[in-house]
Amino acid sequence: MNFLTKHSKAFYYAYGILIAVVIIAGLFYASQYADIRVLFSVSGDSVSITKDTTDTLNRTNKYVYEYFENIANGDPYGFAVSGFSSTFGSYAEGTYAAAVYDFQVKLSNVNSLIINLGLCALVCFALLLVLSNHSRRIYYKSNLIGGILLPVFVIVLMIVLMAQNLSVMGMFNDNKELFNIVSLLQGPTQIAASQTSYAGLQAQYSCTTFTFILFTILFIIVIAYSVFMAVYAYLKYKATAEERAEIEKKAVANND
Repeated sequence: MNFLTKHSKAFYYAYGILIAVVIIAGLFYASQYADIRVLFSVSGDSVSITKDTTDTLNRTNKYVYEYFENIANGDPYGFAVSGFSSTFGSYAEGTYAAAVYDFQVKLSNVNSLIINLGLCALVCFALLLVLSNHSRRIYYKSNLIGGILLPVFVIVLMIVLMAQNLSVMGMFNDNKELFNIVSLLQGPTQIAASQTSYAGLQAQYSCTTFTFILFTILFIIVIAYSVFMAVYAYLKYKATAEERAEIEKKAVANND
């Protein structure tokens, strides 16, 4: 216990750094999948996705739509072997199970959630510092309660993030070939990709589950460390029981 007590600040600061890593990493969460997208327009509650939909940068869905249409036009680029429909709209619309739109919305929501809940976790860490859990030699009930409840709250936040991350990873795994094709046809080299054979596109696939797996590991590490911090608070409260009792006894005597 002496080792834990002597390194209290290090343990708590490491906790804060770990939570900060989650937030910073969250800024890059969607980077690998940024081009798995369709451009869309919104009117009221209605979402419209068409071949000619454009954005402020004059980007369109033209190339991805036309590549799929090649199947119906004699398949000059050897795309039909993939077995996809010639109507890309069936993969773009939000009503389809494998929709690109559904994935990009889900990915964006999870990305925002990582940042927001990461900030909530950082507030929990800040409250631990307010309670002086990192520097107080003797723990009192406030240190015990805060030292357990705040890390437990962080655990709940990380479990929510992990569940959402695994959910979007499941969507990717179910449609990884479609999404890789779309990523190439919507990416910076979309013109070249639109004139590449299906086999040629396969050789350029770059979207994997790496990011999702990395974040799952990160969330597990934060959960494990949070458990350690909660246990640490209990052990330190218990270890300083005699000193705490002596101080409280003196305080009562002085008041008398």
